[in-house]
Amino acid sequence: MQSWTCHWYTVTGHRLIRVVVTRDPAGRYNDRAYFTTAHECAPRVVIERFARRWLIETSFRESKQALGLAETQNGWSRGTKSAGKPKPGPNPRGELGRRTVERTAPFALIVRGILITWYLERNRWKADVQALRRRSPWYTSKVTPSFDDMIEAARAEVIDARIAAIPLPKRLRAKFRDTALGLGLAA
Repeated sequence: MQSWTCHWYTVTGHRLIRVVVTRDPAGRYNDRAYFTTAHECAPRVVIERFARRWLIETSFRESKQALGLAETQNGWSRGTKSAGKPKPGPNPRGELGRRTVERTAPFALIVRGILITWYLERNRWKADVQALRRRSPWYTSKVTPSFDDMIEAARAEVIDARIAAIPLPKRLRAKFRDTALGLGLAA
């Protein structure tokens, strides 16, 4: 691990930053560089802070990608008329637009937490990972389910409940389920 204090004028102007570069002695991981404006921190503290923050960052990323947090449209109109012509782009609806956007992010994060809790309570992740590895034999390193896998499990349970209400032969029901999930596994 190497560390130094320096200026990065194009990013932080005249503020000092701490740069920490790490290298895996075994060579399994690429070199990594960490930057912080808390230049007085020891390199170990910088790495610990990044490690603690990692789960938060992945939560935001998963919420944006899988739950649509990045494309929220509540409280925004597709355009307003100005001098008879629609104005393109997002246009806030005053206070209502600001409040609805402020509610959307916490709601998406709550939904994410509920979904993860639901999935873990079912204690089916080992079987799900084995099934995912059977479907994707090239994915040999998968040992835990992703958030997308959890969403797929919830979707499958909803589809199973809806299909169960339809009187169908067992084989046809499995084929219908797999087709609805986009798996195409049933023969």
